[in-house]
Amino acid sequence: MKIGIIVYSKTGHTYEAAEKLAAKLKVAGHEAVLEQILAEGVEGKSSDMKLQYKPETAGYDFLVFGAPVWAFSLCPVMKRYLAECSSLQGIKALAFVTMGFPMPFLGGNRAVRQMSALIESRGARVIDHSVICWGGERRSLRMEAMMSSFSRTIQA
Repeated sequence: MKIGIIVYSKTGHTYEAAEKLAAKLKVAGHEAVLEQILAEGVEGKSSDMKLQYKPETAGYDFLVFGAPVWAFSLCPVMKRYLAECSSLQGIKALAFVTMGFPMPFLGGNRAVRQMSALIESRGARVIDHSVICWGGERRSLRMEAMMSSFSRTIQA
């Protein structure tokens, strides 16, 4: 199965989680392609932000989207990307967010719901989602849980 993993990562945490997921999927025999959204003007007003690189969504059997949580919400880069990407009609998708706080209810749950709603508004069906809290000692456990859950979902 060909799986596209499309992420935005400012600090590298989201990208690290996506790399680990891609490696796990490759070991399971899938073709996993990791692509990163690139943006400029992120620090200013959202209206000044420009997407430098917008990965294509066509040609995949499954899509995984990942982004950080900013200010208790989905980061504006992923919001913009999902608003501008081509139709996702009929695609199965997974979504994950990474965050600095140690508990998902501190913005992660809201952000992953926002991302899922945006993905579904483009025509895809979000099958599963995950929140990875970077703060706290459970980070590696949460990342492993996300990878296992997503891998099972894709195999089904």
